[in-house]
Amino acid sequence: MVSIWLGIVLGVIAALTGGLAGHLAAENKVHKWAFWSAALVSVLLLVLQGFMIQRDTQQAEQRGKDEQAQLSRIEKNTQERPVINVPAPIVNLPSPLAPKQTAKIARVKIWSGFLKGPLLQAGYPVYLNSNFANLGGPVADVFRGAGKAYVMTKVSEENERAAIEDFKRTREPYLDTFPGAPLPSDASTNWFTSKSEKILTSDDLAALQNGTEVIYLLNEVKYRDPAGKHFMRFCEILEPPAFNPEVWQLCSDFHEYK
Repeated sequence: MVSIWLGIVLGVIAALTGGLAGHLAAENKVHKWAFWSAALVSVLLLVLQGFMIQRDTQQAEQRGKDEQAQLSRIEKNTQERPVINVPAPIVNLPSPLAPKQTAKIARVKIWSGFLKGPLLQAGYPVYLNSNFANLGGPVADVFRGAGKAYVMTKVSEENERAAIEDFKRTREPYLDTFPGAPLPSDASTNWFTSKSEKILTSDDLAALQNGTEVIYLLNEVKYRDPAGKHFMRFCEILEPPAFNPEVWQLCSDFHEYK
């Protein structure tokens, strides 16, 4: 910038010197004024040019500073992760629900349907009563059960499957229509009778003692409590000699709980 103004000053001096030289050389006043006018115009143009050059130079310097500042910001942004001050959302999680209580239903006893005499009697079907109790927890509502006894020639997978399939066909109509009753967790019990289709003979009684015939007992109960609907299913075999002593063993299938 100093060198530019130095050149302009030298130009101004040259213009004034030219104007003075013309003034001294000219004899006519008009010519003298013409020389001085040209000198003054030259001086004004040189000064104006100087200011324009200064303005352009300052603007160029400012643009350079702005570009450098922008480059610095870009370099900083590429090197540092942006910091975003966003408050964390407030999430109100629901409190965990306490598990619903369930009734503790269990079969507590199997006993004969005859009030007097032997547990098994010729001329009658097999009558077996199943007693169920609520051993704790809320009331088992709409408690209902169904059962059936089967007299089979032996313990086998075929006989077991035949008894289970027959029970599945006959139990549903009764379980779906029986209104049921509440079973509270006290000393009370609910019971139902399982009967065989076969009428026992004296030969059947002897066979049940020597083991050539066996009794299959199938039970199913349904009820509900605050935790939902439940069922229990049993398939058991009375080991010979029948009721001497009374020993029940589970079948290989149809013992389910929910």
